[in-house]
Amino acid sequence: MPSARCRKLAKFEAQAASLGIFRDSAFWRKCRIRHLRHTFVVRRILLWQTQGVDIDQAMLSLSTYVGHAKITNTYWYLSAVPELMALAAAKFESFLARREVVDA
Repeated sequence: MPSARCRKLAKFEAQAASLGIFRDSAFWRKCRIRHLRHTFVVRRILLWQTQGVDIDQAMLSLSTYVGHAKITNTYWYLSAVPELMALAAAKFESFLARREVVDA
């Protein structure tokens, strides 16, 4: 019986083929399952931001959904992607601005 890794790879290959991505293509040689997970996480966080979702509250469920053992592994995306780093910086600046008003 094939290992779990082999079964996952077979499913990935089938999905890629259904999208027109074949093993002999240049894209296939560069594409890995982790790249799809990375894209999913980044797009989800950006979507949540546009929807006004409290990202800190949603991160635990996202972390669990993508199979990260530690939530810090999911938070890593905030520093690894320029768009998400900008989002985090803007949120922090907003926090500081509110704090300055309270302290004044």
